[in-house]
Amino acid sequence: MTKTKAIFHVDLSDKAILRLAFANIRNLLTELGENQVSAELVANGEAVKFFVSEFNDLEDHINELASKGVRMLACEKAMKKYEVDKSDLLSCVSTI
Repeated sequence: MTKTKAIFHVDLSDKAILRLAFANIRNLLTELGENQVSAELVANGEAVKFFVSEFNDLEDHINELASKGVRMLACEKAMKKYEVDKSDLLSCVSTI
C-alpha cells in the first residue's frame, strides 16, 4: 500500500494555529496509522520562530510528532528575515 503524503503549513506566529496543525497531524496519524503516512510540517514567515528552542512550551509537541516520523522543516529565507540561525533550531528540525 502506498503511503498517504501530507504537508501541513504554518506561516503566522500564532500558537493557536500551530496547535491546530499539531492536532490535524495527530488525527491523520491516528486515522491512517503512523506507518501509512508521510507527513511534513513546514514553517515559513514568522512561524519559523516556533522551531527555536526558546519556545519550550511547544518543544515537547514538536519532538513528539518528529518521533512519529513527521518531518519538521523551516524555510531558510524566512529564517534569514527573522534572524533565526540554524544552530538555534530544535534538533529535529531541518531546513529547506
